Amino acid sequence: MGLLDAHHVLPKQVLKREFPFGGRSRVGAGGEPVLPWEASPRGWESVLGWDTVTLDEIVWDPRDGVPLARFHHDQVEHGRLHIPRAVLPAAVEDFAAELGLTWLLDRTYGAKEAHPPEGKR
Repeated sequence: MGLLDAHHVLPKQVLKREFPFGGRSRVGAGGEPVLPWEASPRGWESVLGWDTVTLDEIVWDPRDGVPLARFHHDQVEHGRLHIPRAVLPAAVEDFAAELGLTWLLDRTYGAKEAHPPEGKR
């Protein structure tokens, strides 16, 4: 199979554009998306009831990665090979939902199927 590369399902460039200063979420707000930080002073987040996520934590979150053989990674990166959304791990879906970026999965990998086809359960 050859060497494996980690492929960002949600591109790093998009994550950096959407969350240039990292992200924030309300403490204990399970299920609510992470919001981008505006340029704001650090240090008051916990006092104000916010949990913070750095840009590096967002960009390098392992839930956004899938292993691909180097040849296939190159094919995907250059638009010669398409990964179907149905084969993306559930962790990718969770990560995109947490960041409010399911629209990007829809646009890049197609709409999510309501029910998996027979034989895919």
